[in-house]
Amino acid sequence: AVWAKGTLHPSDACAIGFESHQGEATHQALPFFGAIDELVLFSRALSAEEIGRLTAAGS
Repeated sequence: AVWAKGTLHPSDACAIGFESHQGEATHQALPFFGAIDELVLFSRALSAEEIGRLTAAGS
């Protein structure tokens, strides 16, 4: 799930970056180029309530 401007948007798990297989003989990786603010990794899925509390707590 992703919090954006105070709203929870449910989502599937995804990787940052992806591979492109557009009918080419070879494929290429397309990595993420951007900024990630306050990255936190958890060993389990968080509930919507837990995500809400973390977001409300701010930085």
